[in-house]
Amino acid sequence: MSVTSRIDLPGVRNLRDIGGLSTTDGRSVASRRVYRAEALVSSNANESNALWVETESKAYASLGLTTVIDLRADEESTRAPSAWNRATNARYIQIPLPEGAPGSSTDLLQPVLSGRSPAFSAEDLGAYYVMLLQRRAKQFGTVIETIAGSEGKPLLIHCSAGKDRTALAIALVLGVLGVSREGTIRDYEQTGVNRPNRIEHYRAAFAKQNVRVEDVRAVFETPRVAMESALKHIDSEYGSAEDYLLRAAGTSQATLDAIRGTLLVER
Repeated sequence: MSVTSRIDLPGVRNLRDIGGLSTTDGRSVASRRVYRAEALVSSNANESNALWVETESKAYASLGLTTVIDLRADEESTRAPSAWNRATNARYIQIPLPEGAPGSSTDLLQPVLSGRSPAFSAEDLGAYYVMLLQRRAKQFGTVIETIAGSEGKPLLIHCSAGKDRTALAIALVLGVLGVSREGTIRDYEQTGVNRPNRIEHYRAAFAKQNVRVEDVRAVFETPRVAMESALKHIDSEYGSAEDYLLRAAGTSQATLDAIRGTLLVER
């Protein structure tokens, strides 16, 4: 089973092409059509993001992007505008998934930092994923429709760190394409390989607030159980990613057929 691997661009740590993943019917996902990454921003970068480097414009342009989907909340994208489309003048589309956004009123860490909760576990992260799937089906459907409408031209999806919101969008894409559950989970886990030990960046800050890093480690990592929870929810409530999109998101069958037509190739 193939897995996605990191694509090296200046300052970017979690960029990868979902192409090459195998499907259960013996085909594979086409390369250079859908990319996933963290935010590449032109200002106010934080630990989650990559900062645009003007002298590296040609490197960013090498992806040939025609569409960029930004899943961050409005306040995130306003504070640190996405620059992924800057080198290619790609179409920029915001599809905000605001729940859990860093620094927002629903920041995943807020319950711990405020003392309302002793920890944030991998199971809590899984519950967050399920909540997003329940609340934001229409937005996920719009992601699928946008990909289908791109007609196979290079497209990139990002949130802040490219870990959670992006992972759910990509998991739905892979589910529609017929990538196995194991393949989807391994793609999710790859973010943790590309960006290991992120929590060390915050250790001192947490210590000042009397928070142990082990109690919030899941927020910064890709625990397998979290994505398993999301996929189990889809299967138990809808039967498949396709049925979730048809029933909860209102996606048309023609759109799902189109995304398979543009993103699947024979091995």
